[in-house]
Amino acid sequence: MTVSTDRMTQVEQAFARAYGAHTEGRFVEAREGYLQTLTLAPGHVGALENLSALLLIQGEGALALALCQRAVQLSGGTPVGYNTLGAILRRLYRYDEAMAAYEKALALKPDFASAWENLGKVYRVAGPVDKALACFDKALALNPENQAVLWDRALTLLQAGNLEDGFAGYETRLLRPEFQGPFQALSKPRWAGESLVGKTVLLIAEQGLGDTLQFIRYASAVKALGAEHVVVVAQPPLLSLLARVAGVDRAVAFGDPVGAYDCYIPLLSLPFHLKTTLETIPSATEPYLTPPADWSVTLPDSPQAFKVGVVWAGSAANPTDDSRSIPFEKILTLLSVPGIALYSLQVGDHESDLTTHAAAPLFQNLAPRLRNFDDTASAVMQLDLVITVDTSVAHLAGGLGRPTWVLLSHATDWRWLQARTDSPWYPTVRLFRQPAPGDWDNVLQDVLRTLQEKVEAAANKR
Repeated sequence: MTVSTDRMTQVEQAFARAYGAHTEGRFVEAREGYLQTLTLAPGHVGALENLSALLLIQGEGALALALCQRAVQLSGGTPVGYNTLGAILRRLYRYDEAMAAYEKALALKPDFASAWENLGKVYRVAGPVDKALACFDKALALNPENQAVLWDRALTLLQAGNLEDGFAGYETRLLRPEFQGPFQALSKPRWAGESLVGKTVLLIAEQGLGDTLQFIRYASAVKALGAEHVVVVAQPPLLSLLARVAGVDRAVAFGDPVGAYDCYIPLLSLPFHLKTTLETIPSATEPYLTPPADWSVTLPDSPQAFKVGVVWAGSAANPTDDSRSIPFEKILTLLSVPGIALYSLQVGDHESDLTTHAAAPLFQNLAPRLRNFDDTASAVMQLDLVITVDTSVAHLAGGLGRPTWVLLSHATDWRWLQARTDSPWYPTVRLFRQPAPGDWDNVLQDVLRTLQEKVEAAANKR
């Protein structure tokens, strides 16, 4: 009896330490603690459930699924277990199974707010959108202050094309810690809709480079409201490009002195304040970005070739990068189209794909010459077409008014809306969407067929 009690105490202590580390974000320590718990008690359901949730965060979906299924088997199924199982299945793009798991959790615990939230996330991707919104509303009825649910609901409205209500809900991002960084050092108030006549206004870039490029179009609207000076605070690689946008008087890098100002506006709050709808998106009919007057990058002259710039991968730091980036070997299928010259606009870690796959002789690699977005803009202006995954280059090329094809994963970002092949944000952009999670083959077959037609049409005009 004493041995059994001592062993139980060891199990409880190990689990408590692991759980404490888990909640505090010390994931390595938590993982070790859960494994220690399972060494002492292999059937410990709590350790199995929590370890599977942790492994999901760390990208080990297959192992997470096996552990969670074991926990469900041992427990006979608990609300928490089914909720975790649903999260894993959703991350593995097994949407129907994820829905079933969440529904089992809710059958056991109808007031389980987290399960309603997670079921809404599946419907947001798999459809229909009205079911996603209904799930989020149930979660909010149980916990009205849940910022994560308010955020997901806003994204769902935006994806459905309800921009006015969606951007109103999108303002909840400013309450979330991960979005507050760019604004913490600001001493003057955030604009709340009062008159801007005669004032100096800071437009603060937020989130990624693509977000800045997409929403800088609103600078001219701020100027039209009477602002005397509009100063953009943004990422250094964008500064010279942003400084040429209509309405911008000055562009300043994050952390540099901005001088005297009266108020600031988060860049992505402007659509809310200006009550943007799909029909009133500014600069939707003409380019609002311009390259430098003297192109800083010039491409080799190849008059007989159809020049195509390619980007196949985004930043690995983006949590959705594994689904939005395309394996390089699949991009190589573009080489089967005769009459084209491929130019790599890929920068970052994946630039090395050209040499890793011995494909460097088949591309003009522009990356060493792309020091900033002025350089990239100069190159894009000389291309006949840009083919890119969902990265900042898509927004750059679209903002420049250049023909651009964006290849989208099945679980696409809200800004590309649903089921459309065009974009109301960029009239020269065409969208190619995965018909199912992970299905880049059908996307590229459609791209190859359309590219062949475009190249032939261009050749007939010569």
